[in-house]
Amino acid sequence: MRKLVLAHDLGTSGNKACLYDTEGELLSSAFVPYETYYPAQGWAEQDPEEWWRAVCASSKAVISGAGAVPEELASISFSAQSSGCLPVDAQGRPLRRRAIIWMDTRSREEAEELARLLGRDTQYCITGNGLGASMLPSCKIMWMRRHEPEVYAAAFKFIGCKEYLIARMTGKVGITDYTEAQTSGLFSALKRDYDERLLEAAGIPREKLCEPRDSTCCLGTVSTQAARELGVSEKTLVVLGMMDNPSAAVGAGCFEDGVFVSSLGTAAWIACIAPESFIDPVYHVNSTYLGFGRYRSSVNSHTAGAALDWGIENLLGLSGADKYDASTALAERSEPGAHGLLYLPSFREGNCRYTDSRSSGALVGLKLEHNRADIARAMYEAFAYELRICTDFFAGKGKRPKQIRLIGGGSKNPFLAQVIADVLGVDIVTPQNSRHIGSAGAAGFAKLGAGIISGLEQLDSFVPARSFTPDRSKAALYDSRFGLYTAYYEAFMSLYSRMD
Repeated sequence: MRKLVLAHDLGTSGNKACLYDTEGELLSSAFVPYETYYPAQGWAEQDPEEWWRAVCASSKAVISGAGAVPEELASISFSAQSSGCLPVDAQGRPLRRRAIIWMDTRSREEAEELARLLGRDTQYCITGNGLGASMLPSCKIMWMRRHEPEVYAAAFKFIGCKEYLIARMTGKVGITDYTEAQTSGLFSALKRDYDERLLEAAGIPREKLCEPRDSTCCLGTVSTQAARELGVSEKTLVVLGMMDNPSAAVGAGCFEDGVFVSSLGTAAWIACIAPESFIDPVYHVNSTYLGFGRYRSSVNSHTAGAALDWGIENLLGLSGADKYDASTALAERSEPGAHGLLYLPSFREGNCRYTDSRSSGALVGLKLEHNRADIARAMYEAFAYELRICTDFFAGKGKRPKQIRLIGGGSKNPFLAQVIADVLGVDIVTPQNSRHIGSAGAAGFAKLGAGIISGLEQLDSFVPARSFTPDRSKAALYDSRFGLYTAYYEAFMSLYSRMD
């Protein structure tokens, strides 16, 4: 009987299940969406029961789609959204109707409180977590203690998305991996444990937090009830897995020096995998311990993709399945540099270099002679400028990329890929399995945890599809425009506090 592994890639918009064989071939995939709820300004929540229904429905769909039987399922693992906050009891049952997810920024006051107690960059320098402080679970837990004290007091653990699903599958409550623990805002990247100074400042007892383990840790088999709902065998193993962005870096196989990965989605980031950590209090690099003696370090733009989508729909007036083709056709009618127009996609939190929870976007340099084509071009170039901020950081640390592997939804846009190559001056490669790169990482953890493979080198399943070489004749123009782009950021940072 063949052995198969099931990978769940739990994103912000829904869950994608992928079924792989032991050679890494994708046999079947299915996507099931779930809602994000926005009950107040800056709030973002999801229903954990909707997570579970999506996982069950997608599991059954891929097993059926591959013509598999439950007994062939050797193991399940996860690539999942991080920085969520769900209080649960000792049985893993939610104590509030909805989880507070990563993009929620309601805990701004709590973030400022910690900054006053610790110093502005202390939390970051210990944790290596470059998300805005109000997005960290530590501040969300503090908010809950203040505004929902009965829930806080009753909480056995505060857990994330995949941790809830693991508890639902196995009955094991309060176990997480190193990458998710680090997003808490309470975990030391270098010590690989919760930091006592941060715990004391936040007033959060260690026992309310999850126990960190390696991503390949096997947590046992699926319970009888869960097996029935998922459509798998009671002998199927459950392997811990990892948060989505590091899992994607693993799935992209970026273990060779100089090979980077960049994800183009709602947010955008560039990352490398290396034996050393790249914590930096200016850029607020996310530097996460993966296990395997390696760190994944990334520089982020929190809303680059979301701001592009918003501009396509609201500035260009495009919608429907062909909106990206239509927007790139418009952009191609302009010229490099967009006739002097610049678009800043800092709609929420900005990026790791210029970050503020009060930040907002901008379209600057507008003149009567500008048109929709120039706006379209400026929006795509802004995406590339955001990534240029990222690569400039790594270059300053002696870690210059020689190749960047693009993943995520935006990697399917050849116009955007070429603009990125031109602005960054780096060879760009897109993979055949771009849509499934996070699940490829999760499948690797599932195989390692189940003993199907034995080493890190067997995780690389990257298969190139297209390559984009930079047009060197545009380098001087883009260098000049990038300098102006960052100058606008510098000028606007001091104004955000006056916009409340």
